[in-house]
This record gives sequence, C-alpha cells and structure tokens, in this order.
Amino acid sequence: MNIIVVPAVLALIVNFVVLWAAGRTANRTTGFIPLVVGFSMMNTCEILGSFSGWSPTTLELIVRCYYCSAVISLSLVMLYAAEISKYQTTALNWAIGFMAGTISFAILFSDLILTGIHSIGYSVSADKGIAYIVFQSFSLGLLISVGVMLTQGYRNALTHDQQIKCSGTALAIMPTIIACLGLLILMWCGIKINATVVLPLTMMAFILITLASEEHHKLTDIRRFIPGSAERRTSREVMEICSNYARDEVSYRDAISEIERVLVVHKYQKNHKNASATAELMGMPRSSLYSIFNRLKIESKSS
Repeated sequence: MNIIVVPAVLALIVNFVVLWAAGRTANRTTGFIPLVVGFSMMNTCEILGSFSGWSPTTLELIVRCYYCSAVISLSLVMLYAAEISKYQTTALNWAIGFMAGTISFAILFSDLILTGIHSIGYSVSADKGIAYIVFQSFSLGLLISVGVMLTQGYRNALTHDQQIKCSGTALAIMPTIIACLGLLILMWCGIKINATVVLPLTMMAFILITLASEEHHKLTDIRRFIPGSAERRTSREVMEICSNYARDEVSYRDAISEIERVLVVHKYQKNHKNASATAELMGMPRSSLYSIFNRLKIESKSS
C-alpha cells in the first residue's frame, strides 16, 4: 500500500464512526447518511487502487468506479445542500439522479468519458475520452450550484435556525468545493495529478466541521454519542437516575427533581450561563427560571 493513501484510510475510519453514530438516531437530515456513504465509496476506491498486484483490467475498473463514486458524491452534496436550504423538490431529485446515472453508466460501460489508465509514477491516472468535458462540466455545475443554493438559502431563510444550517453547511463543504475546483482547473491545464491525497482530507474536514457545529444546527443529532460532549454527559446522568429509580434506590419525587435539575443545568451551561437566553430557549420568563434555580438550589451568576 502506498503511503499517499493514508488520508483515505483515516477518512474512511471517520466515516464509519459517523455512520455508526448517526444510524442510532432518527433526528437527522435525510441526505446526511447517503452523503457520508458516497464519501466512503470514494475512499474505498482510493484504498483499493493503492494496492499493487492488480491486473491492468481490474485497476482500470477501480479507477472507473472511483469516477462514478465521485459523480454520485457530488450529486449527493447537491441534494444535501438543497435539503438544508429548503430548495429540494422531487423534480430536482429526479433530474440530478438521471444525470448522475447517465454519466456513471457512460464511465463504466463506454470509452466516451474514460478510455483507460496510465501510470503517473506514484499512482495511476485516467485517460480522457472525447466526452470527458461532460464529467467536468457536470462536476463544475454542481459545485457552483451548491454555493449559490446555500447562499440563497441563507439570504431567504425564514428562521434563524435555517440561516445557521446554511452557513454551517457552507463552511463545512467549502474545503471540498475549493479542492474540486482546483483539481478541475489543473486537469483543464493538462497537469496530471492524483486526488487521493487532497479529497479525503477535505471530505474528512466536512464531517468534522459538521460535528463541531452540531451543537448549533443539529444536522444529525449525534453529539450524544460523541465522548466528552455535553449531550452525552446529560444523557448518561438521566439514564443513571432512571436506573436508580428502577432499582428503588431513589423515590419518585426525588428522581423527578434530579432529572429536572440535570435538564435545567444542561440548558443553562449550553447557553454559557446566560439566564435570559436559557429562559427564552425554554419558553418561559426569566423570573420563572430563577424560581426554578431557587427551588432546585442551582447556583446562577446573579446569586
């Protein structure tokens, strides 16, 4: 295995962890898991292509599959952006699916887009067919559309939550967009380059930035499975109280009070101990929140 495939291995591991965690919750955007699966397909092809000993025919098939997974991943990025920005429609889904399917079919079963492969020293690269421009144009069009869609989604957002979703997604996907644009430009200039090192890192950045901003826009609601997160700590505390109650180690009244205390403290700390923001998030006047603090003996900044 070539050392340049290490980023792809790391990205695939991150993807598997995220898929495992996201699969345990129903509160997530529809397009998130398919998007991570698409990234994983690309990483898998990158890893398989790094092994020596493949026959030329098999290696060419891996490269073609890599290009197909790239088409699929870019299409899923587009649909994900459409979902986040509230522009997703059935017609758009069918249109993107049809174009991605047609191009993928041409890549796998014809020489219109790819005619073969050749060595570039440390790896292999694809030979362009007469319709290679179709692949480039489709990829460039999707990347531009993603940027425009997220921008418009932010500007036309009806809620602050949607603005946060669009801006967070734009930040997360920007490294991948920049990398893809750079690779397309280099290819147009005739420069031979392998994307195995660059794209896995940008895709991994997308996943990690999404997780980091999860606290704000709840794209996948998987923070409660991430070690060290406030959500996971709160979940464990509530589960422990319920377990103690089930074992008759705590009374019903005390269990309710303890759970209420954990939930209130969670919201208070999440809002950086801002009582006004906490009260607004909990849908009550600030005076009512202070009454809860006094009743549950929770220390606040004003006390």
